[in-house]
Amino acid sequence: RAVRLYYPWVHAAKELAVLGWQIGFLFGKTPFSSPWLWLLGLCLKRVSGADIQQLEERVQSARAGQLAFAARQWGPLRVLLVVLLRGWHMLNDRFKVIVLGAALVIK
Repeated sequence: RAVRLYYPWVHAAKELAVLGWQIGFLFGKTPFSSPWLWLLGLCLKRVSGADIQQLEERVQSARAGQLAFAARQWGPLRVLLVVLLRGWHMLNDRFKVIVLGAALVIK
């Protein structure tokens, strides 16, 4: 019975605290966007277009190195598999960027 009485107030207080954290994050008052990230010690960083481009270049060069290694060591079948996996990863990376971009636009 006490849970029924106090739960709405406790829940509302928690939601207001989270809202306060998010507003503080938007105005640069805290590096954490939620109290849960603060408890975990995880700090979100803003990413610029140059950062994304640099990351894509590093991923592309790493995958190119994997393809060269496969061509040297294993054979045409392995090269085909690596090319297919590379295409899959490229599509997956693009999808992640689109989803993250949409999430940022929506927020």
